Amino acid sequence: PAWDEEREIGVGAPWMLIVGPNLVITVHRRRVQFLEALARQDDAGSRVGTLDADSFAAALLDRMLTAYFDTIDAFEDRLDKVEVDILQRRVNTRHLPQLRRLRRAVSMLRRMLSSHRDLFDALAGA
Repeated sequence: PAWDEEREIGVGAPWMLIVGPNLVITVHRRRVQFLEALARQDDAGSRVGTLDADSFAAALLDRMLTAYFDTIDAFEDRLDKVEVDILQRRVNTRHLPQLRRLRRAVSMLRRMLSSHRDLFDALAGA
């Protein structure tokens, strides 16, 4: 997932992760930005290539969650700017219920993703 500044929406592509002994496969029809970012990294000092399949899969899932959190942060930043703009011009109370709903929705998404991170950490330690 990523935040599209121009359209002001979160965008992403579904992907599948297959893990087996010494095997990690990702399947996706469209570009997955966090996977592409990982592929572009060329750090000779990194541990990529020395991880077992389970640890590498956990690292991919962690990067996926990080991408979600980055998207949420960008959304919240945009929402903050909208709130400031609305309130500086003049208080328009018809926008306030919508802003409250959006804030609650993004907070719920953040809590849901946080619980997944704990699960992925537990899988990495197994």
